[in-house]
Amino acid sequence: MATFIITLCACLLLSSDAMAVKVKHVMMGITDDEIASAIKDPKPLSVSRIITTMQQPGGPMEMEGGVEEWDLGENNITHKGATVILGFAKDLPTLRKLSFYNNRVYDVREQEGYADFEGSLLILLGKDTFKELDLRLNGIANLSWFQHIMTKAGDNARKIKW
Repeated sequence: MATFIITLCACLLLSSDAMAVKVKHVMMGITDDEIASAIKDPKPLSVSRIITTMQQPGGPMEMEGGVEEWDLGENNITHKGATVILGFAKDLPTLRKLSFYNNRVYDVREQEGYADFEGSLLILLGKDTFKELDLRLNGIANLSWFQHIMTKAGDNARKIKW
């Protein structure tokens, strides 16, 4: 309940330009579901719990104008949690900006699950209405990975903020 109230207050305070909804989940200790479930006390917020609060009645998803910006900066989200978030975010019709600034998203092209991450990422980058993905201060923000994504996403890769 407290997470929902924090999310709702952040949306109300930040919703100004033409009813644009800007959701801030910054420095909340959000982490991947499997990591959050392994920690007993204090229990960190999981990616799934944050998504659930976004979908609750009266939450950001129901606000006029729709969610245009979602800031998940300075948390503990890895590529697994980012995959879940990207899968949810790609279906948000009004989303223009998504930030994973200073999380733990690394270049894991050889690991299981990376293809799902990349698939959701490419769908989101391919949306005409989507303008910016902030990956600054993550291990994935390297030249080798960017060149790889350029071959798959073309000019849409320029939406990624390094």
